[in-house]
Amino acid sequence: MIPVKWKIYRIMNYVLLVASAYLFLKVFEALIIRFYYDFMSVLISVTVLFLMIQSIINLAIMTKTFPGKLLTGAKKNWHVFSTIINGIAFIGLTYAFVNMLAEIDDYSYSQYKTLILITMLIFLLLLATVLFIFICQLTLKRYLHRTNIALMNSMIDSIGSDT
Repeated sequence: MIPVKWKIYRIMNYVLLVASAYLFLKVFEALIIRFYYDFMSVLISVTVLFLMIQSIINLAIMTKTFPGKLLTGAKKNWHVFSTIINGIAFIGLTYAFVNMLAEIDDYSYSQYKTLILITMLIFLLLLATVLFIFICQLTLKRYLHRTNIALMNSMIDSIGSDT
């Protein structure tokens, strides 16, 4: 049976995939309609694209390795690639969030208070999700190794038993 942490990890990857696909389409649509490409728009669209890619990789790795297989060969390389992409995306999201906070002045805050609060809440939830997935990615290899050893030990112990 898969522990709750890894079930949440799978659910968060699905949520992140859907949310990042939606955000990517919205940002890409805005870029096409405006024909104006500033640094923040491109940064957010690339960051969200990275989040989509790493979610797909994480879900594929979970499908092929859970609950008791090791990360070997190409799966290990994809996992490392996904972890690096997630780290870059987290840095990009953090930079965009801090930059967004710096651009808020008293006039715009009083005029668009609700919109600004909703946007900040979405960014904070996205940052928390990406951070949780990143932490899980860092512990995935160790978890799979321990689970594989426990599975092998139980198989070896069951060879001589009469149950």
